[in-house]
Amino acid sequence: FPVTIGEIKKLLLLDRDGTITQNKARPGDFINDPNEIELIPGVLERLEQYNRDGWTIVVVSNQGGVEKGFITLEQCIEGFKRTIELSEGLIKFCLFCPEAYPALGSHCYKVAPPERLEQFWPSDLDAYRLGWDGFRKPYPDMLVLAQCLTGADEVLMVGDRDEDQKSATYANVPFQWAEEWRTGK
Repeated sequence: FPVTIGEIKKLLLLDRDGTITQNKARPGDFINDPNEIELIPGVLERLEQYNRDGWTIVVVSNQGGVEKGFITLEQCIEGFKRTIELSEGLIKFCLFCPEAYPALGSHCYKVAPPERLEQFWPSDLDAYRLGWDGFRKPYPDMLVLAQCLTGADEVLMVGDRDEDQKSATYANVPFQWAEEWRTGK
């Protein structure tokens, strides 16, 4: 007899720049202004499909341009609000690390609608410690935090860079390359 204990909570983790968004004026270039953000064609349809299939959608993103001075923290936060808006609210929240390589990522921010901003530190994950101390990908703490905040049982990470894949590996999460995910392969 099949036993149903409860519904599996599914979590789709998405990198942002180059995975679901691009620079409107200069595709392929970094996004340093919230007004430059646009969804890559086909992304909204994929978000809708995952939402219909019961997935919670969360963005996890390195934003080293903040520390390097290419973009202010306020502009970065506005960019994530814009990303949620462009997703028509399908993205539940965004986590980002504002530190640049080679930093481990001592903290990260959570941007959630309507106007919520929270900051997290590695000590916030003590109960879930994997032995890492870094929110900046390739370290897994941003992915682990997203899992903790959503209570997810099943997780998929999608990204376009090696650091995304490594972060998923370190967090013991399946990974899919952005191009494959966008085309539904």
